[in-house]
Amino acid sequence: MQDTAKIRNIGTSRAAQTSGEFSLNSFLRVIRRRKWIIIGALCLFIAAAAITTLRTPKQYQAISSIMIDKQSTDSLNLGDEAGSQMGGDSMDYNITLKSQLQILTSDTLGLRVIKKMHLAPHLLGKLYDPKIDPATDDQLRVIMLGTFHSRLKVKPLAGSRIVDVSYMDPNRRLATEIVNTSVQEFISNNFERKYEATQQASQWLGQQIQGLKDQINDSDQTLAKLQHKAGFFSETDRGNIELARLEQLNNELLLAQSNRIAHQAILETARRGNITVADQMDAGLAASTGTPASSGMEAESGGQGSQQAATTSSSSDGAAQAHQGSINSGEGSILQQLEGHKAGLQLQIAQAAATYGRGYPHVQELQRELAESDKLIAEQSQQVMQRLQAEYATSQRTENQIRNAFEAQRKQVTALNDIVLQYGFAKRDAEASNTLYTDLDSKLREAGVLAGLRSTNVSVIDPARPPVTPVVPNPKINMALGVFAGMFFGIFTAFTLEHLDRTLRTIDEAEHIVGAKILAVVPNLDNVRNRDHKNEIVQPASISLKVPGSIQAEAFTTLRTAILLSSVDHPPKVIMITSSLPGEGKSVVSINFAITLAKRGARVLLAETDLRRPSLERYLDLPNNGGLASALLGADTNTLVQPISEELPGLSVLTAGQASLNAPELLASMRMRELMDEWREKYDYVVLDTPPLLAVSDAAIVAHLADASLLVVRFSKTTRQALSRAATTFSNNHARFLGVVVNDIAQGREEYHEYYGYSSYDNYYVKTDADA
Repeated sequence: MQDTAKIRNIGTSRAAQTSGEFSLNSFLRVIRRRKWIIIGALCLFIAAAAITTLRTPKQYQAISSIMIDKQSTDSLNLGDEAGSQMGGDSMDYNITLKSQLQILTSDTLGLRVIKKMHLAPHLLGKLYDPKIDPATDDQLRVIMLGTFHSRLKVKPLAGSRIVDVSYMDPNRRLATEIVNTSVQEFISNNFERKYEATQQASQWLGQQIQGLKDQINDSDQTLAKLQHKAGFFSETDRGNIELARLEQLNNELLLAQSNRIAHQAILETARRGNITVADQMDAGLAASTGTPASSGMEAESGGQGSQQAATTSSSSDGAAQAHQGSINSGEGSILQQLEGHKAGLQLQIAQAAATYGRGYPHVQELQRELAESDKLIAEQSQQVMQRLQAEYATSQRTENQIRNAFEAQRKQVTALNDIVLQYGFAKRDAEASNTLYTDLDSKLREAGVLAGLRSTNVSVIDPARPPVTPVVPNPKINMALGVFAGMFFGIFTAFTLEHLDRTLRTIDEAEHIVGAKILAVVPNLDNVRNRDHKNEIVQPASISLKVPGSIQAEAFTTLRTAILLSSVDHPPKVIMITSSLPGEGKSVVSINFAITLAKRGARVLLAETDLRRPSLERYLDLPNNGGLASALLGADTNTLVQPISEELPGLSVLTAGQASLNAPELLASMRMRELMDEWREKYDYVVLDTPPLLAVSDAAIVAHLADASLLVVRFSKTTRQALSRAATTFSNNHARFLGVVVNDIAQGREEYHEYYGYSSYDNYYVKTDADA
């Protein structure tokens, strides 16, 4: 008894140890055991992927490639070659690129494309109502733009200035037209924005040039009158010093006037609200004159010094260059960058508000950032405006000072020859004004042409063409996803069922749980055919008798050998066969085991001690003659035992007889002990078919009368918990627990072959012609 408990404890600890282990073999075993679930899930998901692929409408994606260059910093394209180059560092370009991408996906551009191509019915579908303008209806506009933007994709190519613009639609030609139209509208919008700012500055300067033209006409008329009045005067008579001084002051006045006109143009541009353009023009003026743009305070403090420097270093040609430089701009001012950043924020707010609403936290955060950007722009604009006003005031004072000096000098020369002075002044004024007018008029005409040619930095590299194959559905990806999802779901389901399955999953598991050896593994007994009798199906209870050469009969022979060799000198005579719960096949095992014992020539009694639910009469087709119930009540057992076959005269069967509710009392009675003593003397072996061990207490009572106890478990039905409780019951009742019989395992199962260590030996037991 102690050995049995010790063996059980060792087996239990081993079971606890191995239950927590996980190996590749156990993983593969689960996969093979649940392979049909995995295959079913795989087939289901593959079928779902195929159906989805077939039922999904085809979507075509048209792609157009455009290139976005750096923006030009010369507003009117009037500067020199260096000023017309594309400027800005990588950070400036990144900001420009992000801004352009935001414009590409903006609602404004989307509405332009939708309106131009009449896409509202296509995008809204059943929601479209010809009586309602979707552009004015908030709900329809959001739905329409949402559908449009979900199909329009903008993707910059890393390491280049190329941007791919794509659109996906069931109509491949419509997708192509939408992409090309979107690109063209984007280019047009970009052109319009830049061209409008350029034209505003050009218009004001054109007005100034017209005034200069009128001044030239007046000068020509005055010159003609003076020449007519002083017909004797010629250019060779201007040799006195006062006249030369007057000529010098005239040139300086022209330069100061040109500088004042340029600053006035810049200031007027700023007052019209184009402070950014004015800032660029001021930077261009500073670059053309070779002096940095100064602040208002610097202009106030250095007025006279600037006048003197201008007096000594400029000429009439310099005055013309001053007007050209006044419309040049710097390399991307702070104000310009702030304006670009503000435009990007406004686009983000418009998109976020259209998607989530004005109350969305991210929209409010963007609005606060926009307010801060407006504050910085206002501060910077105020500083620029103050500087431009100061520079204009300085240039105006300089002009007035030179003009006063010129007037004073002219009064002195007038005393000598008023007519000559007037003629020379008028002639030179007319020549200078005419030269300035001709140069500015030529440059302004050139600017109008270049503004149309160079006002956009976007060019089409590859226009969209109708795609040949759809991008949706993608059969390869769908089938791959179906296979992956099917495998994942199948394996997940298999391991979930394996985890929830509390039945025996391997043969060794039964040995580990009870801590005793496996005496025999009995294959499934259903549909066993007798090849010697027209291949008829043999009942499970008579397989060892009618099909002795089968693998099933050999399993009971193995059981007989294991029991008899368990104690060579004193093999057990009284053997109890039970199970943990009903339906595990203990009665069929008891019958076939008794048959194998009788086939050795021994005298064997098969006694059914299940007085609650007798079954031997049904399995062996025997009459109810009272059986053990009558014997326990005093009847002679010699009249109650029955043979089952003439082929086995040594095998007798004592059925349970009439079912009784007081079975525990009868089995624990003195009469039962007397019968056991009688059977021990009369028979070589007594096989006791008892009730289930856990269902009732009858088996525990009978176990004390037996020399050895066997526990029958049904593979994939007996739970591990029931098996563990059965082993505990044996240990608590100090019964001699000999081992386990694993019953009803399919021959094709991997666990069956793994237990024996090879794939199959079925054919070994098949009778061949050579054996005959």
